Amino acid sequence: MESGSLLHVTGTINNKFSKPMSASKAQAAGFELISTGPMSAVHNFGVQKSTKGRPLKTSESVTTIYRKL
Repeated sequence: MESGSLLHVTGTINNKFSKPMSASKAQAAGFELISTGPMSAVHNFGVQKSTKGRPLKTSESVTTIYRKL
C-alpha cells in the first residue's frame, strides 16, 4: 500500500482477523488508526456467513479504518 492509503477492515469483534487494533499496535504495523464504528454501508450486502456456514449478525459487525504511514 502507498503511504496515505486507507484500509477498511470489517468483521465481528470476535473475529481475530478483523478485531480492531489499538493505536499503538496499528502504528507498530505501519498504520494510523482512524476510526472504528458500525459496519460501513458499502460492506453490508448479501448474506454474510461464518466459516461454518452460519449467517453472521451484521448488526454486531464493525468497520475499522487505518491509514498507511
